[in-house]
Amino acid sequence: MVSVDHPGVAARGAGVREMAVRLTVPIDEKSVRALHIGDSVLLSGVVFTGRDAAHKYMKETFVAGPCPASERDVYEALKKGLAGGVI
Repeated sequence: MVSVDHPGVAARGAGVREMAVRLTVPIDEKSVRALHIGDSVLLSGVVFTGRDAAHKYMKETFVAGPCPASERDVYEALKKGLAGGVI
């Protein structure tokens, strides 16, 4: 975890620049625990995003039971991409 001064990050007070925390995915637990409420975080690496329906689909299809054969390719791609991450 490295703190960097980033021009795109707003100042927190008159004349005080906020430092952003630069993290690379997958993120280790020590780095996550070092974050504080209000920290600005700059992420690099592969990040999967999805709304509530996508998370529900992944949980029901890949976590709650055996993966259907028709979804195996999707499962393998997500498994590889999420190694060390979470859904």
